[in-house]
Amino acid sequence: MHYVLSQIIFVLLLIIIATTGIFPASLLVITAGALFGLTSGLALSLVGIFIGSIGGLLAGRYILREAITSRVSSYVSMDALDMEIQSRGWRFVILLRLSPFVPFGIGSYALGISSVRFKDYCIGTIGTIPALFALVYTGSLTGSIANMFMETEERAWGVVQIAILVMGLVASFVIIFILSKVAYRVTKSVKKTNKQ
Repeated sequence: MHYVLSQIIFVLLLIIIATTGIFPASLLVITAGALFGLTSGLALSLVGIFIGSIGGLLAGRYILREAITSRVSSYVSMDALDMEIQSRGWRFVILLRLSPFVPFGIGSYALGISSVRFKDYCIGTIGTIPALFALVYTGSLTGSIANMFMETEERAWGVVQIAILVMGLVASFVIIFILSKVAYRVTKSVKKTNKQ
């Protein structure tokens, strides 16, 4: 019972964080892996992120539009952003989601004031599953390593298990780094386009 309740609380907390951007969602997603394991952590994170991102989009589009438009337009030309979104569609949403420089909630609000189609927004948000997987996997490895040190002598971890955990952790960070670099290059090209 407590396990199910903790999952519900986690999803609600992630929805709030993904909608508002008051805290980095990635840290909570890593925590999901440590607390709930890879499969449950990924499923819970996907539900929370997806619902929260839709909440951010709708808030940006219908509730906070004027306030966000005045704030965002001081940094980016909305016309250039709309042209970029129209030309790339869901691919732009994925790259924005993968960028470590754009907090999740702020990205949702910015896309809410753009002309992104709801379908492209949803596909792009779901397309971030590989990044979510890497973050949840990192958390699950961290949880496994913590459990390894807390276990009794009955089930001691071998060198092979430790090596696999370390390699998985390194691979997760490499994947996150590569995806972040790709997203950074694309967002940098958008900024250059905005200045022209």
